[in-house]
Amino acid sequence: MTAPSEEVIGVAAYPSLPVRLWRTAPWQANSLMRMSDRTQWVIGLFAVAMVLIAVPLAGAVGTMQYAASADRIHVENARKTPVKAMVTAEPERTLPATYRYGADDVQFEAEVQWSRSGHTATATADVPGGTRRGDDVTIWLGADGEPTTAPAGADDAAGDGVGVGLAVLMAFWSGALVLVWGTGRLFDAHRAACWARDWDRFGRQKKYLP
Repeated sequence: MTAPSEEVIGVAAYPSLPVRLWRTAPWQANSLMRMSDRTQWVIGLFAVAMVLIAVPLAGAVGTMQYAASADRIHVENARKTPVKAMVTAEPERTLPATYRYGADDVQFEAEVQWSRSGHTATATADVPGGTRRGDDVTIWLGADGEPTTAPAGADDAAGDGVGVGLAVLMAFWSGALVLVWGTGRLFDAHRAACWARDWDRFGRQKKYLP
């Protein structure tokens, strides 16, 4: 009796992730791919493009905002003049609108008096912590001769640029995420409804269902 011959059947290795992704691309002639699968693939590619384009766009917008803020700060600083003033009342502690319960947020203001061009003026201005009545402080006057904030530095312009750039970046990335997630949910619901309809029709054809 002849022993049965052994036949070796080669099994191809499981394709790698890049190969599988390439085979599911919307331009592939795969009859198993539904129109919703192809559409979802295109939306995903569009979202990736949004994410990539957002980086240089956010950089450009942030740079433009930095330049605009730097010009504005330069003009505002040019209108400010420092003067020596004497504190005429005990400083009072104040809390700015952006107070967050931190020691760095505490500010002080006091009545100060100064002379300029032969005229004496009095107003309430911000003073450093630890200032006492009778101390001399430097205050800044605006174009109208009233106390104003100290000149802003280059860090403020940089902060504006970075803030606007990050806002643009987050807007694009959030939009891409919502687009992919939202359309994915819609397509999943549509495919589930199609599966349910097909199973119902199959069951009725095979008389599994009344």
